Amino acid sequence: MTGAGVKWLASVAVLAVVVQGVLGGLRVTEHNALLGLFHGCLAQSFLALMATLALVTSPFWSRLGPSGSAARQLRILSVLVTGMIFAQLVLGAAMRHSHAGLSIPDFPTTYGGWLPLLDPAAIAKINEARGAAGQPFTSGGLILLQYVHRIWALLIGIGIVWTSVKLIRSVLLPNPIRVAGAAWIFLIFVQLVLGAWTVLSNKAADIATSHVLGGALMLVIGVLLSVSLSRILACKDNRTTGGSRVYSIELGKV
Repeated sequence: MTGAGVKWLASVAVLAVVVQGVLGGLRVTEHNALLGLFHGCLAQSFLALMATLALVTSPFWSRLGPSGSAARQLRILSVLVTGMIFAQLVLGAAMRHSHAGLSIPDFPTTYGGWLPLLDPAAIAKINEARGAAGQPFTSGGLILLQYVHRIWALLIGIGIVWTSVKLIRSVLLPNPIRVAGAAWIFLIFVQLVLGAWTVLSNKAADIATSHVLGGALMLVIGVLLSVSLSRILACKDNRTTGGSRVYSIELGKV
């Protein structure tokens, strides 16, 4: 990435801070759940953006070069899984800002079964029990949202393990990238445990907050892996075509 590219990323980061501040203020004054959803998702995106800025201005970035023949496939996998993680963060934010508590209070089952109960009679019975317990009412849509969140988490887990094992086995890749793959595997297992614990603890604040933090860290690792692999591919393509583009960043020169 050139100095101009770094400047552009830094400008986007400044703009994101301004937008985040405006969204935060509007969230308080307007009491709008949709604004809260955008506010939460932008916060996660901003964290990933700042991590990317730190990466492309680090000595490690300038040392990255062509390595291995599997980088293209690994880049595709990492981008795909990272996109899945961000979609999961959106689902989680939608659940939090619905203010309906746990729409599915048991785990791993769903009201004692394996498929969500969505018919009007079942929802009415569920809300009757929730009302008697002093809990907010839910809906078929919110139950389905939480159910999809669970299924999507399993798919993400499969994707992360599959991609990370390939990263770890790619001995030609720089060691930090392989370590990041191992950290990705560790985090997905921690995240799955925290997700189950969130339900079983009836959404205890410290557990739920740790779950949100785990999701943010997984997103950051995915973004950094995707950017690093893209850098490796760019250097490899440049060497193959005999181009003369300079990819190293010299601080103070743009």
